[in-house]
Amino acid sequence: GQSYFIRVYTNSSILDGIVCEFSLCVSNPPLPPINDECINAINLTVNDDFLCAVSTSGTVLNALQSNQPYTCSYNNYIVADDDVWFKFTATRTTHSLYVFNLAGDSPPINYVVYSGNCTSVNTPILCNSSISPESSLMNNLIIGNDYLVRVFSSDDNSYHNTTFSLCIGSEPRPVNDECNGATSITVNPNNACTSVSANVQYATLSSDVTSCTTTDLADVWFKFTALDTSHVINLSGQYSNSTDALEYDVYAGTCANLSPAILCNVNYANQLNNLTIGNEYYIKLHGAVNLNTSNTSLCVKTVNNRPINDECYGATLIV
Repeated sequence: GQSYFIRVYTNSSILDGIVCEFSLCVSNPPLPPINDECINAINLTVNDDFLCAVSTSGTVLNALQSNQPYTCSYNNYIVADDDVWFKFTATRTTHSLYVFNLAGDSPPINYVVYSGNCTSVNTPILCNSSISPESSLMNNLIIGNDYLVRVFSSDDNSYHNTTFSLCIGSEPRPVNDECNGATSITVNPNNACTSVSANVQYATLSSDVTSCTTTDLADVWFKFTALDTSHVINLSGQYSNSTDALEYDVYAGTCANLSPAILCNVNYANQLNNLTIGNEYYIKLHGAVNLNTSNTSLCVKTVNNRPINDECYGATLIV
């Protein structure tokens, strides 16, 4: 409701007595993006892997400078004069931030990730600049904590029509990361070995209570049904004899109630005795976090080399 006055004049005597025509227009400035300020940061969906099936679009068009200081030391000459804000909640200790689909006048896009909150942003955990699709890893995150992502153009021109997409990726967890997702192993009825892959990459330390202790931080689970009272478990591959050796434990029971270990922290081939035919047994394979052991394999074979139809449940079908 306040009235304001506009004074139009010239300071040149040359124009004295000359009629000059001009036009004036007063209009509302374009609205900034909804996430122009940190308090209105847009939630980013956290993907379960690095494939970025779900992403979020953004723009710096009409964005204004926020009050939060820009504190990336390696390029502190940059002014975040058209920044927009996003946020996500960590579900892993490591996530990736992928910036892609850059369009518009496209100056380099800066992005900064902070812990803390809008009133007290902490030291950045990631500072980067991109002129093309780029992915950066964020490490040592705290699961359940919120993190802020600040995006802005890198030059001192506060007007850009740049658009972009953001994606938060995650280390893909193995399907057998926990006991209740244990991968079934087909028991070989003889001394041959038909194996399954035994990879602990991106696995976590299992939450299941077990009687074996280890300093390893990643494990995956397998299970098999005993066909005999004795079986041999064989672990083979590139990491079965190295400083990064995988080890395994063997348990009877169920995931909710695992028995004391039958074997603890062993590798190579080991024989299990006094098994109960028809019962399920669980193998917990463990190693270092993010250790790619895709060339390692695990198999269960039969010691006594009995015929497959030695018992009624293994009866051979006659056609």
